[in-house]
Amino acid sequence: MSAPRYSRRMVDKLRGLRDGGVARFQIGDAYLMALKLGQELFVRPFGDSGKEKTQIWVNDVPVVALTPFTFDDVVRVGERSFIFRDPNEPIDEVCQYFAFFFKTATPESHPELWATLLDKFGPNRVKEGGYPEIHKANSFVGNVLRLELISQANRGDQLLDESVAYNEYMVDRTGTLWENDTDYASCNHGFASHVERVYYRDVVGIRSVDPSAKKIVIRLPKIDSLTWAAGVQPLYGSAIKLRWEKKDGKLLYSLETPDGYDVEFSNESGLEATRV
Repeated sequence: MSAPRYSRRMVDKLRGLRDGGVARFQIGDAYLMALKLGQELFVRPFGDSGKEKTQIWVNDVPVVALTPFTFDDVVRVGERSFIFRDPNEPIDEVCQYFAFFFKTATPESHPELWATLLDKFGPNRVKEGGYPEIHKANSFVGNVLRLELISQANRGDQLLDESVAYNEYMVDRTGTLWENDTDYASCNHGFASHVERVYYRDVVGIRSVDPSAKKIVIRLPKIDSLTWAAGVQPLYGSAIKLRWEKKDGKLLYSLETPDGYDVEFSNESGLEATRV
């Protein structure tokens, strides 16, 4: 397992904390991915009642996880130790998504947390009373990151269901998408339109487009709850047109792409794909 890396700024902040000082770990996650600068955090297994957990170290100083929801705040305790925030204190749902999105954590390094987030969190978690001690994520950026993680897990039906649950009530109320999950401010927010990208990629199947390399990646998705999907993605005066439909146990699809582009195609629908 490769060791997570944090930016120098985050490690310097940790090293400079006084006793009782608090640092937000998602800041380190973001700097890690954006700047590609870091200092090694060595990930070492340690035993607890026969179960293997993960011990994270900062400059050979142990960070002790007191909760399975590891990635939130980190608190300095004395000269030689840090602890993640006490489980009796507030923990943020969004911090867990930051960790997985920016690869500080992976499904392989933290499988139980990954499964819990995918299976027991989501748009109905608060209403159903699940994990009341965890502060729920907001529309931007928490719910956006969640949809990205569901996409990475190749859960097409779950992604479609949750994207509707997170956004449909906004459209019904104002005809727009919001920055927050309530309508008190910023009710026509540009970043919220990322869900459109999610639909083109994960529902229609236009996975990626690289205009510089002249390459288009098409991946027909597995979505049991839909019988068809279609989309037209503009591309420099032309467009990518893709439509698929389930019929007689097969997946029929039509695809049009601009001249001069290479197309990488894959079919993950579970059905035999036939171009029409």
